[in-house]
Amino acid sequence: MEIPLGVVTCLYGGILEEIVSAERNQRLGISDSRKIERIREALGFYKEHCVLSSYVLEEKFNKLLQLVEGAPAAGDVAAGGQEK
Repeated sequence: MEIPLGVVTCLYGGILEEIVSAERNQRLGISDSRKIERIREALGFYKEHCVLSSYVLEEKFNKLLQLVEGAPAAGDVAAGGQEK
């Protein structure tokens, strides 16, 4: 599937915004597991279809997971952080 550059750019920006929002909420003590799952799903799609630019988003999401879970997040975020 070829995804137009404009779509890739908007997906990237939207996913990044969601990660930043979830991280901010987590720091304020507001946890939203549904939001985390939506980000995981979007990042999985992005990683599959926009491979070259997914690294930065994966790193930011892993930092969010560390904050949420209180422990280092490792592995493939699209697979739920189960693979090392």
